[in-house]
Amino acid sequence: MNRIRWALTSVLLLAALTALLAGPAGAVETRADSLVYVGPNEVIDGDLMAFGESVTIDGTVNGDVFAAAQSVTINGAVAGDLLAASQHVAVAGRIGGDVRAASQYLTVTGVVAHNLTAAAQFLSLTPSGQIGGSWMSAGATTTLDGTVGRDVTVSGDRLDIRGRVGRDVQATVDALAIAPSAQVRGGLTYTSWEPQPVPPGTVAGEVAHRPRPAERQRAESPVSFLSLIWLAGNLILGVLLVWLLPRPAMALRTAIDRGPLLSLGIGLVALIGGPLIAILLAITLVGLPLALLTLVAYLLGLLVGWIITGYALGHLIGRLVERQWHRRVAEGWLVMVGLLALYLLTLVPYLGGLVALVAILLGLGAWVLGSLALFRISAARLED
Repeated sequence: MNRIRWALTSVLLLAALTALLAGPAGAVETRADSLVYVGPNEVIDGDLMAFGESVTIDGTVNGDVFAAAQSVTINGAVAGDLLAASQHVAVAGRIGGDVRAASQYLTVTGVVAHNLTAAAQFLSLTPSGQIGGSWMSAGATTTLDGTVGRDVTVSGDRLDIRGRVGRDVQATVDALAIAPSAQVRGGLTYTSWEPQPVPPGTVAGEVAHRPRPAERQRAESPVSFLSLIWLAGNLILGVLLVWLLPRPAMALRTAIDRGPLLSLGIGLVALIGGPLIAILLAITLVGLPLALLTLVAYLLGLLVGWIITGYALGHLIGRLVERQWHRRVAEGWLVMVGLLALYLLTLVPYLGGLVALVAILLGLGAWVLGSLALFRISAARLED
């Protein structure tokens, strides 16, 4: 199955993880309805999280927009970034920051002040569309009729350029079509089965073609037997964790809910520092038992941390379900839904690796915070 289809499968889940990482740092307005609409005279001061069948913004959002819906349309102005997961994303207004999207159809007829990063089946920058920074996308067909201020990086089946590119173009495609009206002010480097015609005068810099192997490699499925075994094991361990140790599991999950950035930072330090500490302790025979204990705690933190991140993601999805349909979801179902969501997100092309890294850091950070809290409680009891 095409990996882009896996991105579409993860539409609501991608937005949920985005919301989780956004955290409660600033003013966030959440709207969940079948039709979410911001009128032309409406101004939202802060970030907006929107979930429904259709999200349309005709007004102004002075912050970031996190949207998950069947269709997401921006006709107004967004001062910050747009993070969207939808079947159809249309940007006809102005985005003051970056656009990051996973969709089937992505159309830009307006202005994106900075960069655009997207995974979609069909991507289009119309003649009126403008990208102030760089364009990076993965999809079946990419059409650039508008203006990209900096670099273009594309991977997919076909790339059509009829507009203007301020710097270099790098593409890995089956077919490349550059119109005589196109203007690439930098160089062009493309990988394809055969050299593609480039009209003279359209590319200011060097044109380099890198041939693919003679035989097309068979695409591998993003789902493997071992990954399904890993998912099944996580689901079992997750349910056992919230069933047998509900309070510790909830405490670790709360650490992510209340301070995702803190968990992320501590997780990064622990990911790098854990093995180094174990190695330093193992140098001396006296510290060897401590080194083994540190290594066990580190590996256990990676495993439990992954489950806790899935639990936190499931809890976020559960809150959305409860707000929308007024139904409370059992904790066991929350951890299962969250882990399944996390698994699907790791299958999203190009973004899956980043999602996995963030999930590991969040969980490991929560594990360290929970361990420190347990140590403080034990020390206080010993003093008493």
